[in-house]
Amino acid sequence: MDTEMGSAATATSEHTKRTNRAKRVGVSLLTLALAGASLFVGGASAGAIVGGDVASATPWQVSLQDAEGHFCGGSILDANTIVTAAHCLEGFDASDITVRAGVTNLNEGGGQTRQVESILSHPRYAEEEIADIGIVELASPLKLTTNVAAIATASTGDIAAATRATVTGWGAISENGRDSNILLEAEVPLVGDRACNAALGTDAATELCAGGTGTDSCYGDSGGPLVVDTENGPRLAGVVSWGDECGGATPGVYAEVPTFADFLATGQADQAPVTEDTAAANAAAGQDDEAVAEIDGDIFDGDALNEDDLFEDEFFEDDSLGED
Repeated sequence: MDTEMGSAATATSEHTKRTNRAKRVGVSLLTLALAGASLFVGGASAGAIVGGDVASATPWQVSLQDAEGHFCGGSILDANTIVTAAHCLEGFDASDITVRAGVTNLNEGGGQTRQVESILSHPRYAEEEIADIGIVELASPLKLTTNVAAIATASTGDIAAATRATVTGWGAISENGRDSNILLEAEVPLVGDRACNAALGTDAATELCAGGTGTDSCYGDSGGPLVVDTENGPRLAGVVSWGDECGGATPGVYAEVPTFADFLATGQADQAPVTEDTAAANAAAGQDDEAVAEIDGDIFDGDALNEDDLFEDEFFEDDSLGED
């Protein structure tokens, strides 16, 4: 997708204008109409999940919040550390952000809320507007329980072996829809690097693509998890970053988590920049398929939620933009 799913900032690549999928706050309907598909879906205003169902157990999912409420998603790496999108952290000081874990309905109480000690974005994001990944260190650790749990990161082999992944978030449920206060999930097909680069001009070394079949992440989902199932359990494969129209014919774009293993472990970027060798290694591992993976008609146990199903106050924030 050519829209980032986190902060409201936009970035220009040689291929396409990227708009993050951060939550769209205080943006007029006229502005949205003019911006069209160039808006990013994610981050502080990343859109809600498109074509999704109420999420099953996702204890690693957190909500990043400021004084206005939810603006981006994130995933628990350990009791002290959250991974999110770099664009979600733009314009913020650590003291501006709180992290809420262990909840699925943002309108209800409960869960655990923590202040943030520090934030760190990958340096290549500021320099090149790729490597859209960041670390949030908490001022006090989360208490890990059944409802609040860390997720292990995927390997390149885990991603190579998968054909589908699951994305979750509280973002918009359509391109111009309202945000959902209920955590939603959608299963999306993984898309090969060459096919995604041809459609969106992505960076094969640092970005992973999924979707393009109607299910998608959207505005307000930025920073949230893209998870693959493995024989060892769920693994974090991607971080919601950017895209074109939510739920459209082009896939969403995610920061490819295995690429940033050193950064996530140490807070330090690799000394040498990622090169085309990484893309070649991905291709050798089966990541360079030309076509979007086929997807069956019945992805979910139940019918996917639509706008009418969720158009109630208990599901949406009062100040969210309406459909009209």
